[in-house]
Amino acid sequence: MIICLTVCCMSGLARANDTNAQQLNKTMISLKQSEMDLLDLFHLVQDQSEFRFHFNSSELENSPVSNLESTDLETLLYEIARQTGHSFKQVNESIGVKISAKKSDPVVEVKVKIFGKIIDIETNEPVFGASIYIPSTSQGVVADLDGKWDFEVDENLIGQEIKISSLGYFQLTEVIRSDEMVIYLKPMELEEVVVVGYGTQKKLNLTGAVDQVSGEVFENRPVSNIAQGLQGAIPNLNLVIQDGKPTQSPTFNIRGATSIGQGGNALVLIDGVEGDPSLINPADVENVSVLKDAAAASIYGARGAFGVVLITTKSPKRDQFTVSYNANFSLKTTNHCSRFGF
Repeated sequence: MIICLTVCCMSGLARANDTNAQQLNKTMISLKQSEMDLLDLFHLVQDQSEFRFHFNSSELENSPVSNLESTDLETLLYEIARQTGHSFKQVNESIGVKISAKKSDPVVEVKVKIFGKIIDIETNEPVFGASIYIPSTSQGVVADLDGKWDFEVDENLIGQEIKISSLGYFQLTEVIRSDEMVIYLKPMELEEVVVVGYGTQKKLNLTGAVDQVSGEVFENRPVSNIAQGLQGAIPNLNLVIQDGKPTQSPTFNIRGATSIGQGGNALVLIDGVEGDPSLINPADVENVSVLKDAAAASIYGARGAFGVVLITTKSPKRDQFTVSYNANFSLKTTNHCSRFGF
């Protein structure tokens, strides 16, 4: 026999309300006599059901059990526990028997399976890696890639608190149920960040000469490229227009004079790649950050000695389709006048 010993400290017998416990209620045992030896009774139950008993045969005394009648298996186990003091623990189709020297505190302990799914309340997408744990015990589990989780707990934990937490979401407390628990987590509001050379930083903790504007500066303005929209929007950023062409990209100068005789323009990076800002649709710009300090050269090399302009474009959103249309018309003419002003 397989030895399966479980120390039970509960007093009183609780009725099960889980699928596993319902198997005990639905399993009927037919008895032809009211008094039987315990070992013979176990063999009879195994012959009439799919359950199997596991115990240490050297500790089990073949003591008789009386006042028996045909009933369901759960009721029969409670009656055996009351008369012998033995404890029973069910896990699926296995029933472990803990031999008790005292006929006190008998209990039938049943494991139940709790399960569910973690979902982002805003995007309706599964949250993977979320932690699900029971504060009153040391039991817990982590949600998989589909946000699903499950583990077995004692039946008496039904109705107690279970906590769900994940990075970037508010912690949530729920009540343990035996049916599927679909839990919605609310994401935290992210603080405003600024794109810098080594990634991003919170604007509150940012140090150094950095300025940033969002794509809102280009809204409702008749500009053909983002350089026109940045004029006057960022302090110490000078835009030098080369000619009058609408699509001509100006040079970006930060803090005026750079080097003697040679001059120098700021390095312009679009999503981390050097490019021409005049080719970007102003409606596609998420934000523009300007690194004015010469320390930017430690990241971008000699090209960053005269400052760096970081342009970040908008990222697409899943399951969302947006169409926008903007149109601006202008007409420019040249007046030819005589030498007398007519």
